[in-house]
Amino acid sequence: MTIRSVLALVALVFIAPLRAVAQTAPTLDEILTMPLSPGSVALLVGHVTQPAAAARLGAALRDPNANVRAAAARVSFVGGIRGMANPVMVALAQETSLPAAVEEIRLLVHFGTDVHRKAIEEAVARFGERVVASTAIELAVNEGPAVIARLPLFRAADAGKETLSRVIRMATKNDRAALERVVRDALTGNDAVLMAAALDAAILQRVFDLPEPLLLSTVTHTMPALSIEGVWYLAQSWDGKKPWSPAVLRGMQSALDAQVASPSAGVRFAREIVARLRGAPPAVSPEWQTLLSSGDISMMRLVTRPFAIDVLTNREFDVAARGIGSTAKALKDIRERTDPPKPKAAPRNALVVPFLEAASGYPPEFASDVFKVSGCLLSGEGDRTKSDGAEGGFVALRTDGRPASISMLGSRVAQPACVTAAQTLLRSAVGYPPETAEPQASKTVLIPFESSFFACQDRSFVAPGPPRQIQGEGVERPTKTVNVPPTYPQSAIDDRVQGIVILEAVISHEGCITSARVLRGLDGRLDWAAVRAVIQWRFTPTLLNGVAVPVIMTVTVQFSLS
Repeated sequence: MTIRSVLALVALVFIAPLRAVAQTAPTLDEILTMPLSPGSVALLVGHVTQPAAAARLGAALRDPNANVRAAAARVSFVGGIRGMANPVMVALAQETSLPAAVEEIRLLVHFGTDVHRKAIEEAVARFGERVVASTAIELAVNEGPAVIARLPLFRAADAGKETLSRVIRMATKNDRAALERVVRDALTGNDAVLMAAALDAAILQRVFDLPEPLLLSTVTHTMPALSIEGVWYLAQSWDGKKPWSPAVLRGMQSALDAQVASPSAGVRFAREIVARLRGAPPAVSPEWQTLLSSGDISMMRLVTRPFAIDVLTNREFDVAARGIGSTAKALKDIRERTDPPKPKAAPRNALVVPFLEAASGYPPEFASDVFKVSGCLLSGEGDRTKSDGAEGGFVALRTDGRPASISMLGSRVAQPACVTAAQTLLRSAVGYPPETAEPQASKTVLIPFESSFFACQDRSFVAPGPPRQIQGEGVERPTKTVNVPPTYPQSAIDDRVQGIVILEAVISHEGCITSARVLRGLDGRLDWAAVRAVIQWRFTPTLLNGVAVPVIMTVTVQFSLS
């Protein structure tokens, strides 16, 4: 942790001092007399080196309450208790709870042997897609490129494109041969989902020059769902400069023509573009004009690429841009950009802090029960004027995602029990790679003293599937029903710091916020205020074919001095 980071964190909470361990933290003897619950098990995280704590965790792994078992596995993992692998394997063999299985698998991935790997594979086969996403990421973190050999296991458990793409990026980084091997495996296995994930990983790693024979084998594949993925890769990877191969264009046309079952607007649009690239006269029919202005979101990735721009007339391009809610100038700016846009420089007086997120990702009842057994009254349960409503801290992370050290922030917290609870949650935090394939080295965690926030997390575990970004037909997008504006810190006003903070929030199937993290920060004080505001927002449920589902959404919070 740099001196600048320490100063930023101190300033973030208005020059309050860093706090040592809370003086009122319960002793191990006191914890051992508490009934077994997720919260009392969580408090053991400060005593994992003591034999009595390990024995208590072993008993918790045998408890009939699945949330107690999940808490025991989490504490054993973050505490680095490698000797708990065998008891966890026994618990996993008869596990029926998804959250508990996720926590047990995590420990076995990082602390287990080949024997434990067999237990992991059996659990993945038993739970299927419900655990495969988290297991795949943990194995990728632990095994690196060797995880590619496990892709068939993930596919057999119905791993989706997003999970596979993330794992492939983590495994094939700086290894072109490994990436090409995954593409070939998808071809030989007739696996359209794996192909989509592999080519998506290539695009995100800016690998735009896969061998032409490999691409030809893809776009000419007899399976339409697989061949179309080659078309999208070619459309997104072409730089607008190198000449098109006639063989590639023919293959693309064939792949697009094979999409005969109610082709999307994007497919119909791409058919016309490829036909023009091959020398066909431009379409002028009313159907083509309607398609241009359709606003179908699937056309965005085509309209912004040289693939389409170079063969559209100025009028056509303007119509298409307006249809997707943009302008011709904005889209052409994207066309001219060869590298990802650089984030705007922070204001001169801004305070830069490490990756900031709200406390989340804990097993069911873990966080909410920590507050209960610690005696910390959250807002809605007591007098919220006794504190500023949040605590937080800096967490340095090991490569396996476990906390290496924590530094508490000194917020104005009147209840010492809340400091104990916050410290427990920081010690139990787990770090995951964000949207890139790079592990997090550190993060700043905001712990709001809001009962509704943690209650929303507990209820989210019964959602129909993991949160994801969804769009297209059959989706009824959420509408904000409760808006809580951020509090503009006076020190930031005095420093004349203003701008936009961009966050990623997970909206539960009920419409409450289960997590929020900063994607592009502005200033530590404003980032903190933005997260505190967003976690209090409420939405109507997002419906996918009439079923409420959790979703990932990008949101912005603006701070303006005018």
